[in-house]
Amino acid sequence: MFTGIIEEIGVLQAKQHRGDVITIKIGCKKVLENVKIGDSISSNGVCLTVTKFDDYGFWADLTPESLKRSTFASSTMGSRVNLERAMLANSRLDGHIVSGHVDTMTTLQSLQKLQNSYVLSFALARDYQKLVVEKGSIAINGISLTVTDVTANAFSVSVIPHSFEITNLHQLKEGNRVNIEFDQLGKYILKEKEQSTLSYDKLAEWGY
Repeated sequence: MFTGIIEEIGVLQAKQHRGDVITIKIGCKKVLENVKIGDSISSNGVCLTVTKFDDYGFWADLTPESLKRSTFASSTMGSRVNLERAMLANSRLDGHIVSGHVDTMTTLQSLQKLQNSYVLSFALARDYQKLVVEKGSIAINGISLTVTDVTANAFSVSVIPHSFEITNLHQLKEGNRVNIEFDQLGKYILKEKEQSTLSYDKLAEWGY
């Protein structure tokens, strides 16, 4: 599990196809502290397992599922990658619970600089409208953000300058794609609601 609080920006340094799997190397420094083979590192919101590392970065494998749902399939050498190590049991949860299991990708529609913040608007597909709520949490490229506005086909987030500058958000341009993970709790609640047979009539029948 992760918190969505980015620790550093890494750089995609290598990308090798091995059948239906792609092995990548991400150059970094901070997230290598006390790293071990098998550790999990959130990379642009994708939970990757460290398979090898040196003093300058780590290697990980991307499965067909990860490639289908994330931007790594089209990422080029030199791409900036948001990195976060897995949270510790005694850590503060400063963002929100992020699993590192990306749900889908979406496109940046607009980026507006205000006096003390940035407003980023993203396309919202019909299939995912129920999972995005105003003031709810969402992870964009692994960053824990709060939804500030939702329309029929888009949603917006407001980002403070600090978060904008220390993540790869500041490199986004209109039309760029990003990885999205919807709020874990919201997904469970929606699934339970859709599968539940509970209704007002049923509650009345039970005397409530």
